[in-house]
Amino acid sequence: MAKSVSIKRRIVIEIILSLCIGLGIFVLFFGWTPLNVTNEEWIFQHSGDLTEHYLGWCYFRASKWLLPIGTVQNIAWPDNISVIYVDCIPWMAIFFKILSPILPATFQYMGIYVLLCFVLQIFIGMEITGTLLKKYEIEWNRNIVVLGGALFGLSAPMIFRMFYHTALSGHHVLLLMILLWLKRKEISFTKECAFLFLLGGLNTATHLFFVPIAGVLLIGLVLTELLNGRMKLWQAGTTIFSYILGALFVFTNLGGFGGSFNPSGWGAGYYSANLNTYINPMDWSVFLPSLPTVTDGQYEGFSYLGFGWIVLIIAALTLLVKSYKRVDKRRFVLYAVSVLILVIMSLLSAAGTVIGYNDKMIWENVPYPAPILLLLNIFRSHGRFAWAAHYIFPVMALRVIFFAMSESAQDRKKMRYMEALLGICFILQLVDFRYQHHMGDDWKNPYEKYMVSTDVWEMVSQKAKHIRYLPDGLDYSQHNRMFELADFALDHGMTMDNYYYARPRDEYVTFQQACMRKGLDEGVVYDSQVLIFDDVFEPMEHDWNLYYYSIDTFIVGLNEPLTGVPEIMYEEGIPIPLAIERNLSSAKILEDGNVLLEGGGYTRGPEWTIGEGHYELTLSGIDIGDVILSEEEHLSYVECMEQKDSLVVYEFDLEDLHQGVNIELVNSGRDDAILSKALLRKIW
Repeated sequence: MAKSVSIKRRIVIEIILSLCIGLGIFVLFFGWTPLNVTNEEWIFQHSGDLTEHYLGWCYFRASKWLLPIGTVQNIAWPDNISVIYVDCIPWMAIFFKILSPILPATFQYMGIYVLLCFVLQIFIGMEITGTLLKKYEIEWNRNIVVLGGALFGLSAPMIFRMFYHTALSGHHVLLLMILLWLKRKEISFTKECAFLFLLGGLNTATHLFFVPIAGVLLIGLVLTELLNGRMKLWQAGTTIFSYILGALFVFTNLGGFGGSFNPSGWGAGYYSANLNTYINPMDWSVFLPSLPTVTDGQYEGFSYLGFGWIVLIIAALTLLVKSYKRVDKRRFVLYAVSVLILVIMSLLSAAGTVIGYNDKMIWENVPYPAPILLLLNIFRSHGRFAWAAHYIFPVMALRVIFFAMSESAQDRKKMRYMEALLGICFILQLVDFRYQHHMGDDWKNPYEKYMVSTDVWEMVSQKAKHIRYLPDGLDYSQHNRMFELADFALDHGMTMDNYYYARPRDEYVTFQQACMRKGLDEGVVYDSQVLIFDDVFEPMEHDWNLYYYSIDTFIVGLNEPLTGVPEIMYEEGIPIPLAIERNLSSAKILEDGNVLLEGGGYTRGPEWTIGEGHYELTLSGIDIGDVILSEEEHLSYVECMEQKDSLVVYEFDLEDLHQGVNIELVNSGRDDAILSKALLRKIW
């Protein structure tokens, strides 16, 4: 009984210390802002994938409970989709949806999840360290266990993902696989298979990408057991089958097989990992220089070990040389070969069709069999497979160090050396990532919206219940505009037919929207729908019976007119929204809605999609003779046709359709200028 109490006490100590250390690291990197569960502004300010995850949760929370239980409504209208494809960490989304009736109206768990990732990473790291101490019959040492766990909490690829692809920061699932491997002797084979079944399900319910990454790790560890004669072939097959079965069970019950998604996507090879991935800091290191890559997309394979881990590995190799006489040569060779196989498997799957070291291409377009190419296209950002071997390096380093210490395990002086080594490595790892400290400081500022004309948008919501988002070519470069639109739709009980999903749905959406365009050409009236155009001059090319408006940064088409809101008259030009706070610098919005530009001030935006053609930009205001059109990269033949104190006219060309064209107006003089109107007209 005493031993049981002692184990429980140790676990309690580890949990408390994991929470304290995890919280400290979290605050150092991200501050306190993400932990405010009622604050969503920082998520919109962060933009990109994090906002997609959060809004996915909001739509799931607002959806009815349906089967499959992961069904999300109204974000892929007229269909439903799975919570898997909005990347909102499905198991967290389901848990908090159950609690939804008692939660605040605005509730985000992204900060809670990231903190939990730190805590679990450190706690499981402590368990791994303690298991290795036990393996080599070294007395449990709290300092060594805590420092070992803390080292695992400072993982560069994990922290890199935390508020980027937030679900992918759950690297503790990889450590769980390693912990199972280390504890195989302590549990029955039945429990091992049950654990793998649950882990496969957990990986699916965290992020689908963890299923193959942890799968590569599992295969590597199974090979280790087979080579060392500790597992039979039928057992190896059963363990892998249990893992896959668990993943499929959860995937099915979350609705993963529905939703009209294309499983394949572009990016295989481009979003790969360089062979230098474990030593390439990519601007994360204080101590080591960044190394080149063969594609710009190889940031997806970022798996830098960190200077602290590298020092730990070097120390382990040094101790291995000193203890080489004690090494069982046969077992050492088997372990070395199996670990090498795992690293090679991880690197090859991460490199995919593009194998390169630094900026030197070793093999481009590797001719893999069709099934492997299909898998690489499904998991197009396959550079992440480098994580499969990432944690093997520190685990093996600790294993070697504890083996070298085992002969003098009762020597307190040697134990102090061990504590000092782990402490130094932790500090080096923390300092090495200094460039990333306080990365959440900017999130304290309030978010400035694109959609500022709330009264007009309220009128839109009364005219329509379905938003048809019509980007040309389905470009998602203007993330925040789409996210604000989705947020608006959610708040007003409206639906979205297009969104930034985790997997491509482009073919289905394109077909649905082509049918709608054809119907409009034939005079079909689509009741209760509002069209949001990406190509702002698209309505010019059609004789659709719609009313068009420029509302903030959006070109809107409706079946019914908006009272008191001026329509777009394409022969005169599209009004460019000037009074958007986020688009102004050294400028301010006046009470009458005009914009005062100080000397050197500018107004940006609205970053529209504009097709090939010749355009005229007309500016009206007071003392605007020095206001110029900045020659943005997309524009050609920019010429000022007329320049007066109250009127400035520019003409420019676009040689092709461009997305995100920025109309930037700069006050090149010293005196203030007042802009009252800007009209963009397509001449031909």
